Amino acid sequence: MLLSDVSIKRPVVAVVASIVVVLIGLISFARLPVREYPLIDSPIVSVETNYRGASAEVVEAKITEPLEKEIASIDGIRVIRSSSQEESSRISIEFGLSRNIDEVANDVRDRVSRARGRLPDEINEPVITKADPDSNPVITLAFNSDRYNRLELVELVERIAIQRLQTIPGVGSVNVRGPRYAMRLWVDSDKLAAHELTVGDVESALRQQNVEIPGGRIESRSREFPVRIEGRMTQVSEFENLVLATRGNTQVKFNDIGRVELGAEEYRSESYFKGKPTVGVQILRQAQANVLDLANGVKAMIPLIKADLPDGINVDIGFDSSVFVERSVREVYKTLWEASVLVVLMIFLFLRDWRATLVPLVAIPVSIIGSFAIMSWMGFTLNTLTLLALVLAVGLVVDDAIVMLENIYRRIEEGEGPIHAAIFGARQVAFAVIATTLTLAAVFLPVAFQSGQTGRLFFEFGITLAVAVLVSAFVALTLTPMMCSRVLKPMMVAGRTQHGWFYTKTEPFFVWLNGRFERTLRGTFRIKPLVLLGALLFTLGGMALYTQLQRELTPLEDRGIFTANLIAPIGATPEYLRLYSVDMEQMILKIPEIDRTFHRTGDGGRAFVFATLKPWEERTRKTQEITAELRRNFQKQVTGGQAVANPVRPFSSGRGGGGGGVQMVLLGSDFNELQRLGGEYLKAMRESGQFIQPRVDPSPTKPQLDVKIDRAKAADLRVPVSSVATTLESLLGGRRVTEFQRGNQQYYAIVQVTDENRATPSDLSRLYVRSTDGALVQLSNVVTWSENTVPESYPHFNRLRSVTVSAQLAEGRTIGDGVAFLSGISQDKLPPGYTYAWDGETRDFVESGNDTFILFGLALLFTFLILAAQFESWIHPVTIFTGVFIAVAGGLMVLYCTRYWGVAMTDNLFSRFGLIMLIGLVAKNGILIVEFANQLQVTKGESATEAAFEAATIRFRPILMTSISTVLGAVPIAFATGAGAETRNPMGIVVVGGLMLSTVITLYVIPIVYIIMDKLCVIFTGKSSAHGLIKAAEIERETAGASPEPAHAK
Repeated sequence: MLLSDVSIKRPVVAVVASIVVVLIGLISFARLPVREYPLIDSPIVSVETNYRGASAEVVEAKITEPLEKEIASIDGIRVIRSSSQEESSRISIEFGLSRNIDEVANDVRDRVSRARGRLPDEINEPVITKADPDSNPVITLAFNSDRYNRLELVELVERIAIQRLQTIPGVGSVNVRGPRYAMRLWVDSDKLAAHELTVGDVESALRQQNVEIPGGRIESRSREFPVRIEGRMTQVSEFENLVLATRGNTQVKFNDIGRVELGAEEYRSESYFKGKPTVGVQILRQAQANVLDLANGVKAMIPLIKADLPDGINVDIGFDSSVFVERSVREVYKTLWEASVLVVLMIFLFLRDWRATLVPLVAIPVSIIGSFAIMSWMGFTLNTLTLLALVLAVGLVVDDAIVMLENIYRRIEEGEGPIHAAIFGARQVAFAVIATTLTLAAVFLPVAFQSGQTGRLFFEFGITLAVAVLVSAFVALTLTPMMCSRVLKPMMVAGRTQHGWFYTKTEPFFVWLNGRFERTLRGTFRIKPLVLLGALLFTLGGMALYTQLQRELTPLEDRGIFTANLIAPIGATPEYLRLYSVDMEQMILKIPEIDRTFHRTGDGGRAFVFATLKPWEERTRKTQEITAELRRNFQKQVTGGQAVANPVRPFSSGRGGGGGGVQMVLLGSDFNELQRLGGEYLKAMRESGQFIQPRVDPSPTKPQLDVKIDRAKAADLRVPVSSVATTLESLLGGRRVTEFQRGNQQYYAIVQVTDENRATPSDLSRLYVRSTDGALVQLSNVVTWSENTVPESYPHFNRLRSVTVSAQLAEGRTIGDGVAFLSGISQDKLPPGYTYAWDGETRDFVESGNDTFILFGLALLFTFLILAAQFESWIHPVTIFTGVFIAVAGGLMVLYCTRYWGVAMTDNLFSRFGLIMLIGLVAKNGILIVEFANQLQVTKGESATEAAFEAATIRFRPILMTSISTVLGAVPIAFATGAGAETRNPMGIVVVGGLMLSTVITLYVIPIVYIIMDKLCVIFTGKSSAHGLIKAAEIERETAGASPEPAHAK
């Protein structure tokens, strides 16, 4: 082998090559960003539009539909979701992973500007953000003060804090959760009528008298004076003295028909920190922003914000989802060190010589650090998955070095000189090293062709692992043989190798182990059919157990945070919601493990509590246990609505259905039929016992007052229909008529009837409108009203009307159970023209299942082709694959058996990653046996039986060492504790269990299958299974002996 020969002859070259790899790796490591998982977030752009006073149906027809129609033509859209609620339209556009977030945001802005001309003039301008409005905030700040009220706090926050926070890279939007100043003009409808005025007169007076128009300038010969007309009203007294009408010598002012208050723009929502009223600032990230960088940027900004704010204002972190990310990454670093120590100890116990241990030990830092260079070049990050790949790589990178070392060490013990043994020993196993490395790399080759979320996740994991193994192969072919030739110095006494005390004491055990294996292997050769039958039954048993496993996207983690939601009955007042949600928050605060809560109420008839637990080391109960207990308590004690506690899950984007819930979207054209179908699903879900608190969104029972205008009467009385509409909008909805300035901020002046004058439907009769001839007409003369129930919103999913059936899962149930149940009943319940889709975490689960099966199949195919090319045979890959199927069966068996010693593990994304890895890991053992058996057939002309037996016995110790090193590299993952351990455990368990069982079984099965395959090959073709390699060797000998013809000069 050229590489190893050069390295042995020129040791400095080998050392310099490794030093260069390490240096480049260290430089790259410093530049790698840190995040929880690889970048798998789809680009999401949101469009929010407010239309004050408009019903949900009007919002859907006049705002959502025109915008969706225009936006739908953008390229690369994955899903369009929208919700048309009272006064608000929200459209969320999710794009494919291939689209760039900035490009799609520009595309959306372009389409919205095209549609603007078809939208009502009265709407607030559509707000376009690069974030999902339904996603949970990364971090929430709580501003509290004993000196300032919350209105003043919001003013200070908007003036000082918001600008600083918006400049932090990765911030998608910053939402202030607190009351904003507004000049509230409360109208007494009785006094208004007594003065023969209408709300239109009030609005007209405001618009005419609260103005600021440029006044031009006065110019003389040498000086000029800009003229400013101070027409703006800024004080409460100025609004109170607003002249509405003049009657003779008397002026009717606003304080004659109402009162003015410098109050809050919005009274319907509240925020609390640890149960006390607060001003919250929620920071949402852009769809593809780095959570850790964003959170660290916000935390670094807090001291600067505090310095700018007046004394007496406290800034606390109300909720922080980045703490878990940081701790989880730290735990994986710890696992990396544990794996390294275990692997080094294993190498020493097998070799029992510190010089020999040093040789493979060097491969660990060079391979791991060298991988950082490729990770940086490919744009990867230091995340849980790439670090897990490096942990597993610790056990793998020493494999090639062990195989090389063991072969050279054996030759030295047989009497060869170190240099001679290194050169010829390296040549002997170089092919095996390259073959095993390429096979392991081939397992991860299919990820390059996967575009979904699973493909993106597995891409960084697989490529990082493959790169580490490729670097280790480079080390094994350069640095390892060079070190063996220089470091291994056997002590010769009387022509025999002299070993140390520890070696002498332990060698009898290894000799006995080798002898025992030889005897049992000979025994199995006599009962080949029984051995193969046993292996087949074992494999089929493992595959059968797979059908008994529960399925989910990812295991539930102890993330130290959870959310609690309260959904009030439809039509409940904000005060009703506040009372019950405060009780819910107090229940949470009584839990001993709770550190802090941030509570928000009034958003869309719902209340949210973001709870943070004490650090992991300060509590004994997990988040899952606490939320399960809380859920039971909510069902017993919270009677004013539907309260649910949800742990935060790794890949849930916050779009409902998170926290282990299932979310199905029913699609069709008729909203009433969709609601009927939703009701049938609810009934079936309740009867099944698999779900907790199933519900259909939106609810069709929102109370509404339908006001019908008698157009004939209105025409007779000369009352314009538009006057009726604007009167109702202003007095009942609160109309933003003009603005006023306070400091450098602009605030709204809002006209609205007093609360006591709009308490019942009969209060409509107190309102008056003005006819075109100036007469006052009582509203009850031209309108009738009736009570009705309507949907609370009109959601669309991919432009179709939809309702969402969602529920939490009962204890012991997983998302796979929920999907199977709902898919089953959908075949009978859905009529023609209606269909269903999955959303939120459920959609990710369904898509990931298909992705991983494709990945598994492609990994098998690529591995088979690589092996066929390496061995110049279609037979040998089949021989090696017998070990692969046994390993997969072993992994599944161990996964199933976890229920007997702890929490039952599931078939999830991480356990599937482990199963795919087993293909490459176990193939390495088979390659070592098959490759050496082929060598013996080619070079020594041995029979298949002799070659298989000798290959298995000589390779027994290196196979044992490499398998144990890989197992020990995965043990810290399999039995990890702390932040994020729940997701890592299944992968580690599958690798450890599958590799341990398969190593023992395949050491016997692969030699037997090799012999049987060779016999079959002879029977059907008349040639041995190694015929291709024998022929290749003959051609090489023939061409090596022949000299090329001399070139003839012209």
